[in-house]
Amino acid sequence: MHRLAYRNYGDHEAMVVTHAIKPTSGSAAAASRWYEIRNPNSSPSIFQQGTVVHPTISVWNGSIAMDKAGDIALGVSASSTAQKPTIAYVGRTPSDANGKMEAPFVVIAGTGVQVGGGNRWGDYSSMQVDPADDCTMWYTTMYYTANGSNWNTRMNSFKFNNCQ
Repeated sequence: MHRLAYRNYGDHEAMVVTHAIKPTSGSAAAASRWYEIRNPNSSPSIFQQGTVVHPTISVWNGSIAMDKAGDIALGVSASSTAQKPTIAYVGRTPSDANGKMEAPFVVIAGTGVQVGGGNRWGDYSSMQVDPADDCTMWYTTMYYTANGSNWNTRMNSFKFNNCQ
């Protein structure tokens, strides 16, 4: 579970947080549940929430952040028996329907899997907003290029069109 991200917009405060859940249908082992909680210091309430789920691909180890325009980005690992661990993210702008994320963007498709132990994943998974412009999102997480090799870390940056 990634740390929650806090923002103070002046007229309201917001926190975004994500965690893995077991999907209620399909063959995927995990989905990523996310929440935006408003006004945590006065009258906390869930402003919106959603689940990033696929029927056959597990979506897990999420990291989430919110930029100065209120755009939310959620980075994940995505894998299944047919898809090696892949780095992807989804996002939403304030004009999107509450609780909905836009279509996923694949950063890099993994070409290997962890074998021979390890039993860990995502120690370096993080979605952060660049303090230089408060718009650019930086997402970092791990993937494999070959079975049983050393894992690799991929850094990716992007920003939403409406954040200036």
